[in-house]
Amino acid sequence: MQKIANREKTSFDAAMEKASFNIELGFSEAELTTLINALNEVCNGPDALEDLEFQRRIGSDRSEVLSLTMRLLAKKQSFAR
Repeated sequence: MQKIANREKTSFDAAMEKASFNIELGFSEAELTTLINALNEVCNGPDALEDLEFQRRIGSDRSEVLSLTMRLLAKKQSFAR
C-alpha cells in the first residue's frame, strides 16, 4: 500500500481520489475575501511551508490550493460585475 500523509492509503482514499463532489455554500463577500486571503497566505505568505511540508500538513500540493484560490477569486469577481 502507498503511504499518504503519514498513514497507509486505503481503498476509501483511492475512491475519494476518483470522486468529484459539487457542494453549494453561501458566503458573504467579506467571508469569501477572508477565505481567499487565508489560502493566499498559506501558499505565499512569509511563513509559507516548504513544498513537501505543505503537502504533508495541508493534504494537497501548493498548485492545487493556488488553483482553488484562483477559482474562488474568479467567482468573487464575477459577482462584483
